Amino acid sequence: MKIAGVVVWYNPTEEDVACSITNSMVLDYLLIVDNSATSHEKLAKAIPSASYFWLGGNKGLGLALNFGVEKIHELYSQVQWVITLDQDSTMNLKFLSEYKYYLQHISDDTLFMLAPNYAISRKKSAQIKRRFERINLSMQSGCAFNIDMLRATGGFRQEYFIECIDFEICFRADRLGKKIIKCNEAILRHNPAIEYQVNFFNKKLTVGIASPLRYYYQCRNLLHLWIECRKFVLLRHIAQKFVKVILFFPDKKTYFKMMCAGFSDGIHNRLGEYKELK
Repeated sequence: MKIAGVVVWYNPTEEDVACSITNSMVLDYLLIVDNSATSHEKLAKAIPSASYFWLGGNKGLGLALNFGVEKIHELYSQVQWVITLDQDSTMNLKFLSEYKYYLQHISDDTLFMLAPNYAISRKKSAQIKRRFERINLSMQSGCAFNIDMLRATGGFRQEYFIECIDFEICFRADRLGKKIIKCNEAILRHNPAIEYQVNFFNKKLTVGIASPLRYYYQCRNLLHLWIECRKFVLLRHIAQKFVKVILFFPDKKTYFKMMCAGFSDGIHNRLGEYKELK
């Protein structure tokens, strides 16, 4: 059994390229889709086993992943499963063997997606109690998708552009009666947002802070998805973002301005790439 990977680059750093090199040594095939304004083909040559495609600019994460999945289907027709990756994610050495074990020994026709156990530096790792468990929701990076099922459902939601494409496709899989299985011994090192040390009641905390633009996309897409699905977990995520901004973020006015713009656009179904405040 062969499993391919698709990693989306956006202005990759040397550290990001190193992550792709590491992942190329774990995966059977790796395809790089570059969403940057300029090509990084020279950097990609450091990964001779990978195929590189530049999209000519930022087309959004959903479109880039869908492009990558279609290319995997075209180039490696024998491959049935594809792992999608953020550029800063790296897999541990057991990663692929855990996924392949489940697919070869336990999987059934309802399996849509395998999810990893995320190792995020600012969060404590939970004790592993079960090797495999069924879940309803996961981040996208490091997940393996059944290519035929993913293509049949229409792929990732491109109009969301960046945020919440993972939550949306998980809810869609659930509506279709498909399974998502978490493989707890498949560890993915993943660090969403930039980490900062903050003082909170005389305690030092590490907090992940994303840009105001990312908060626009998150709030817009979370609210838009809640209007469609009415899942309480989405409202909880929105509330958590408000609390984080109030307690920890600098320049709160800018963040709230962008978040409110996101809510307005989400309610009025104005999706796609952010251009300017309405």
